[in-house]
Amino acid sequence: MHIPDGFVNAPVSIAGGVVAVAGLALCSRNLGPSLRDRDIPLAGLAAAFFLVLEAPIFPIGVGTGGHLLGGTLAVALLGPWLGPVVISGGPGGAGCSPATEA
Repeated sequence: MHIPDGFVNAPVSIAGGVVAVAGLALCSRNLGPSLRDRDIPLAGLAAAFFLVLEAPIFPIGVGTGGHLLGGTLAVALLGPWLGPVVISGGPGGAGCSPATEA
């Protein structure tokens, strides 16, 4: 969601950040044992698809806008642990460059 500066106060922003970090930590921890080799290319394709799908911003209210529900679709397609990591741009997610070996 896109909101203007000052629309949400600092305590709410901090609480949202803490919840987001905790949720991604939980997803990342539980992702390891359940990740299969065939899930990695699917996650990359899904990340590219969601990046394009969520490009349009729709007005929600005064000064705010949002995207389509790509996160919901990601969880439905990739599962509850990989979906949020892909949408957030975490390891292997949209917005991260691939790791290269030296």
